[in-house]
Amino acid sequence: MGDILVPMKLSETQIAVPQLPWFLNGQDGKAPEYSPTYAHYEYLVNGEKAFAEVYDAIANAKYSVDYICWGFQPSMYFRRGANAGYKCIGDLLTELASRETDPVQVRVLGWTMELLGINLALAGGEDNTPGRGDFHKVDTETDTQYKIDKAWYHKASHNRHPNMQFRGRGFSKDERIEIEEYLRKRGRDPHVSLSSRATMALSATHHQKTVLVDYGHEGAVGFVMGHNTLDEYWDTSEHSAKNRLSSLAKDSANPRNPAIEASGRQPRQDMSAKVAGPILEHLHHNFAQAWQKETGEDLLAKRGKPTPPTAEAGMIMAQLVRTQAQHGIRDIERLYMQAANNVLDFIYIENQYFRYPPLATAIRDVAKKQLGGGREQPLYLFVVTNSSDEGMGKGTMKTEEMLYELGHADQLPSIAKEVEQKYLPQKIEDKRTELKRSQDPEKRQKLQQDIDQLGKELENAHDNDFKPEHVEIPGLKSIICTLVAPDPQNDQWMDVYVHSKIMIINDVFTTHGSANINNRSMTTDSELNIVHESNEITAKLRKELWGHHTANQGNQDDVKNCYPTWKFITANNKSYQKSISNKNKKAPMDLNHHTQPPDAPIVEFFSATNSCTDMD
Repeated sequence: MGDILVPMKLSETQIAVPQLPWFLNGQDGKAPEYSPTYAHYEYLVNGEKAFAEVYDAIANAKYSVDYICWGFQPSMYFRRGANAGYKCIGDLLTELASRETDPVQVRVLGWTMELLGINLALAGGEDNTPGRGDFHKVDTETDTQYKIDKAWYHKASHNRHPNMQFRGRGFSKDERIEIEEYLRKRGRDPHVSLSSRATMALSATHHQKTVLVDYGHEGAVGFVMGHNTLDEYWDTSEHSAKNRLSSLAKDSANPRNPAIEASGRQPRQDMSAKVAGPILEHLHHNFAQAWQKETGEDLLAKRGKPTPPTAEAGMIMAQLVRTQAQHGIRDIERLYMQAANNVLDFIYIENQYFRYPPLATAIRDVAKKQLGGGREQPLYLFVVTNSSDEGMGKGTMKTEEMLYELGHADQLPSIAKEVEQKYLPQKIEDKRTELKRSQDPEKRQKLQQDIDQLGKELENAHDNDFKPEHVEIPGLKSIICTLVAPDPQNDQWMDVYVHSKIMIINDVFTTHGSANINNRSMTTDSELNIVHESNEITAKLRKELWGHHTANQGNQDDVKNCYPTWKFITANNKSYQKSISNKNKKAPMDLNHHTQPPDAPIVEFFSATNSCTDMD
């Protein structure tokens, strides 16, 4: 980052307070797509709260509902409870669009990847538009839900309803070719394999999740979401393991009611936000641009430009950032890399995936740089992600690369040998290329030391007795965790599926939305995040999240006091898990026996998988 020049009127003051550049403002020589602007902002942790707010906003719509999603299940209940009487979202939208007087214009835009009427998204293991095709019924759907889904998609497709439309969107052949070329030639991660490039290009996804109600009118409101509009994603912050074994609709002995309770196979951790004010202009632009591409309808021209933004009480400064490969926009990647360089205290990452090595390298390097500059206290990195086979999916190699960069290769040990044998030669070659180009004697000496060290590590990786070890990164204390339900219902702890996409830095910076920490979200798939720098909101959010995850033991104001607590909790939980595992080896698992519960939901990230996959 270059020098930042700030004008100062010396006749008025001789004091300047430097502030870190959190927003994208062209610091890297490239202007952001959307500038920071004013916004009312409210974070919404977990599905119960997030979907309730979306439901209420839609129920009160007077003019329009503009909905972008990865997945859409019309039979999903956003508000739930015994005798609550709420409608499923499909019925609510149909009712609004079918009013005789002043019907609401409903537009839903979802990702589809179809061949001969078959949704190829099913290959990823999750039907994102249940009921839309003729070939698949989600096994957690009841028969009634399936009928609702089928009927809604029939009404909303092919212009059958005058005021309600669902349109699918995908990527063209030329767009896929451009994505592969970008990954191969211009991507920030130089080690993306052919198999990974091909997979990402062929299965490029529209992953944004936003809702906009009554844009251009008084009371307009929007949502920047992490949640998918699918039954699996509704959960409470308690993340209970109760009734999960009976969540399958086909379990007639324990039928579930999707209007009353969480119905996913496992608990889900996630976050969205409610926004209003001038930032809605950018939220609308994102929707209108995509809608026009798929339908030809120009909402930007129809609705006109809003009045110039003005600040109101309670507003903060915020910014929307996108990945939109079709328009060459990759502002989320730029934001993450810029923000990592601003860390002065800690970074907290809560994300579905943790496998974008350039980010790990940036975090490691900034810690090393600050240590070399005389910093005495370490930087802290807290991570909550998934370690299950389902959670990591087909990206174990990139996950291990990420862990290696941060000194945690031992937490995915069975594939560490294979990964390091593939990864380290690439790292060595990168350093040698940099050495050839450098004219700085001090830098050349350091690069040669790095090459020698990497060479030793590569030699060790070829040793038959190779065993990955935890490595302390100078200037950085890090802990990588996942979550479990607090109330195990038998001899096995149940994973909480982390679907969040959150990064918090220094209790000031927050970004969240639809973007995962992987090459897909940074370069390929369409994504949308929101960014703000409100200390008051960020600190409150961080303490709320950590309160949930640590049972209010490790969410202190001073983060350096949180780190030993997180280590203590995860060490205790690890000992409990080991005890449970040893007991289950000696006797069959007792489904009716409630085992030792965790001290708190956080457990150390660990996977014994030997599946080394490199497709994400």
